Amino acid sequence: MKYIKKIFGATFCPEKLIPNILFALVILLLINALFPARLKNEDGTPVKEGKLIEYEVGGAVPADIYIRQFDAWKKGQIELDLEVDRRLAALENPYDPTERKNSHARYNWDYAFFDGKYYSYFGIAPILTVHAPIYAVTGKLPDIPMTCFILALAAIIATAFAYREIVLRFIKKPNLWLFLLGLAGSVCASGVYLGVLCSDMYYVAVLSAQVFSMAFVALAVRSMREEKLWARMIMLVLAAIALTLTVWSRPTVALMCVAVFPLFIEFIFKIRKDTLKDGILTVASFALPLMAGAIAVMWYNNARFGSPLDFGANYQLTVSDVSLNTIDFKYLFSSFFSYFLCPMWQTEAKPFVEMQRIMVLPSGARYFYYDRYCGAFAYGLPLGILAYPRLAMIEKHRGEKDVWKTAVVCITAILALVIAFSDFCIGGVNMRYIYDISVMLALISAAVLINLTEKSDGIAKPITGIVTAVLSLVSIWTNMGVVETIRLVL
Repeated sequence: MKYIKKIFGATFCPEKLIPNILFALVILLLINALFPARLKNEDGTPVKEGKLIEYEVGGAVPADIYIRQFDAWKKGQIELDLEVDRRLAALENPYDPTERKNSHARYNWDYAFFDGKYYSYFGIAPILTVHAPIYAVTGKLPDIPMTCFILALAAIIATAFAYREIVLRFIKKPNLWLFLLGLAGSVCASGVYLGVLCSDMYYVAVLSAQVFSMAFVALAVRSMREEKLWARMIMLVLAAIALTLTVWSRPTVALMCVAVFPLFIEFIFKIRKDTLKDGILTVASFALPLMAGAIAVMWYNNARFGSPLDFGANYQLTVSDVSLNTIDFKYLFSSFFSYFLCPMWQTEAKPFVEMQRIMVLPSGARYFYYDRYCGAFAYGLPLGILAYPRLAMIEKHRGEKDVWKTAVVCITAILALVIAFSDFCIGGVNMRYIYDISVMLALISAAVLINLTEKSDGIAKPITGIVTAVLSLVSIWTNMGVVETIRLVL
């Protein structure tokens, strides 16, 4: 009994070798799971096998929106080198699908059409970080499946280290086994496996946003416990670059990154007068490159769409006129149900859960885009954020109140609600949109649950530990159901 308690009571100590080896092994297992996530033919070969594509300026350009944007840059322009149908250009409202249909105008699906030219409204971060380096080395460009796989691989690693830093900020020595289970659950709630399975232009953006948002979280939080000034400054410069690239992937995901800003403010407040110079350099190493990144984003937006804050989403040629979608508070419950509460549904085949197409709307609702999905709470682990009031109560009773931790949790919850509501009103609901909020919710929730387990006394301690473990396993199980649902559809 003594040895069992010792084993299950083991803690994750970042200075010790064995816990770090186990941490690395879980990451390797999660990466290994990317490979069977690919869709298979009957003979076992992957349907969407990634490859490098031959490319040369002036030659044939593949029907890949990211390669087309790369091709445009190589030709010294921002607009895509695509022919525009005169019937499309002549329409009073080319974004109205009925007008396009009645005029028999030819158009490129889900491209941005502005001022008589085609543009990509998708972020350019994947082109800067994946396409350009590979082209520089090989003279070829990755197709979308290869791009998704590379980004998913990087996303798992970035998510693991973001999770590590968040948990260590909440708890100095977390329970080792809950820490490892929470890591697996957080990655499974992030969408990396579905992204590799689908391997389309939409998931390139989703995976890219996860890579850089999680890199930002990992670098920013880690920098706050770095004593060496030069190392901290390097981390913060890289964090600012990562945040800029998150905006250049999916701006809504960048908004979720604001949740960790209180930790940065906490650090600034702790700076003593005799280290004021260090404080100024610390702030400058983050603020200056972030300002440069913001200027670059706004310049590029203005060059494309004539406004520094216009990312081009309203100019999509898709199933509806996106510009007509407005924020309407009568959809508040619908958004909350869709993004948080929508469950997985029972099925007779393994893994015995699947997603459905369901939309709960008030009477007289306008058109909404939706597909198979489940809410963030269906992943189990994000539910842990609801346990924070109990944790705060225990800490208050012990005189251990942490206002900065409270700020992180509260801002995470508020941002998740705001993004869910705005995404629903403007875009509808899809698993891609759920992943805008689920990964940060999972990270913070896992940290809350592990912290609550550590702070609980008596019988509450093992019960809370079991709940944490179960919710982490539910996240893994739900991910299996999500992937299997889409695998069968594809």
